[in-house]
Amino acid sequence: MLFVLGALVRALTSLLFLTLRVQITGKKELQTAAKGPLIIALWHDSLLLTGLLRKVLPTKMVSPVVSNSRDGRLLAAYADTYKNVESIFVPHNMRHAALLQSVEAIKEGKALLITPDGPRGPRHVVKPGIFFAQEKSGAQIFAMSWTSSSFWQLKSWDKMQIPKPFAKITLSFVAATEADLEQKLGL
Repeated sequence: MLFVLGALVRALTSLLFLTLRVQITGKKELQTAAKGPLIIALWHDSLLLTGLLRKVLPTKMVSPVVSNSRDGRLLAAYADTYKNVESIFVPHNMRHAALLQSVEAIKEGKALLITPDGPRGPRHVVKPGIFFAQEKSGAQIFAMSWTSSSFWQLKSWDKMQIPKPFAKITLSFVAATEADLEQKLGL
């Protein structure tokens, strides 16, 4: 059932992506960084456009870190419809083990995709796990953010944003550190 829902979400987002006018900044810098250990961070409310990451890193194996919950499993079912994607599930009561699994994925050459304010918030507040993974793996962190000329905003805890069809999107990638990650994520 989850596979079917993931495929349906993929089909709908693919149709939406066909209508968007996308400008990408920081693409070359991200591609250069992807030759080594890499963590890509984005706010939980920006998850919908992660499918556009394939335009920037078409062959790099990506491991999104997702909650081992019903919502997380749906997100993973969607993410895993993309080539070179392998989700990492984080049980709420085993975060340390999940962080070690994330570090191992980076060391295997995968790019870690993480929402440092997820899965439960608080919204736009970075949790320390991303910096643990960076320290243990030697990975470079890149902030992924986007702006849209028009979008809908859901009434969820994260205020998820969905660009409207035919919107102009600016998708940005910029190197970040512990000191400036929140700012570079678009706060």
